Amino acid sequence: MTRENRSLQVALIIFAMLTLLLGVTTFIFSQNYRQAVARADAVQDEVLTLRSTAAERQAEIDELKRLIGLPHTATLNAVQKHFARDMETHAAEVSEESRCYRPALAQLSRSLRDQRAESAQLRSEVLYWKDRYAVRERGSDVQIHEFDRRAQDAEGQLLDVQTESRQEYERTAQGREDMHRQLIRARDESQRIAADLQRQTTELKDALQKAQQKVKALDTRLDQLKPDSPVTPDGIVRRVNYRLKTAWIDLGRADGLLRHVGFDVYAGDGPMPARGQAKGKIEVSRVIDDHLAEARVTDEELNAPILRGDYIESPHWSRTQR
Repeated sequence: MTRENRSLQVALIIFAMLTLLLGVTTFIFSQNYRQAVARADAVQDEVLTLRSTAAERQAEIDELKRLIGLPHTATLNAVQKHFARDMETHAAEVSEESRCYRPALAQLSRSLRDQRAESAQLRSEVLYWKDRYAVRERGSDVQIHEFDRRAQDAEGQLLDVQTESRQEYERTAQGREDMHRQLIRARDESQRIAADLQRQTTELKDALQKAQQKVKALDTRLDQLKPDSPVTPDGIVRRVNYRLKTAWIDLGRADGLLRHVGFDVYAGDGPMPARGQAKGKIEVSRVIDDHLAEARVTDEELNAPILRGDYIESPHWSRTQR
């Protein structure tokens, strides 16, 4: 009986130890399971975050493709070819390290501004000559009215070109979403404007030249009808280059001098001779400084060349009529 009790006690002790061991291992397994589930949840969250980030990056890439005018299915190779073709066509003057769409637009904008500045300069010259001839030739109403009509037509054409250039520039600034198409249209439009400006400039120069010829003919006729009288020099010749047929005079921007103004040249070794006794003629080709300009020799006598210190006088221009 005592031996059975002892066996029962031993069995109870073993059972209690096994129960305790089972509880401990169950607790440890439960803790490990919770940690594994937490790690799995963290990994799942990280995967979702990475997927979301990748989707955002892909959306940004698709948006960039759309902004440069390409479908979202375009590959990197296609984008690079498209970019290289655009830069070669529209940004040939931009350096290699600066080639991108913004400098290309800036270059196009500068070209349009330069064209508008050239148009404004041409308009200023046309207005100047219109005023000058209106004051000079009041007695020649037919010629003056014809010249005014042509000058007004040219001014209207220049204003139209300026308006078109300004509108094209505004459309270029506002149409960045369709950049490729607008760059092509702006290139074609600028070429057309340049061709129109070149044609209009040629027409204006021809008209000015014809008007100058008419004025010279009228001056010659007036000189023939008037008695010879001494004239007051407008300036003097400062230097002469006989090989280049070029002279430099002491008139410039401060005197209101412009290009294409013609002067008669008189000998400077004595008093000013009478009108009609000029030894040669010059025409201003470039205004250099306030009191310095370059002129080309248009007429000169072989036995009486133009010399330094010779007087110059213009029947069409004077300092008091600026």
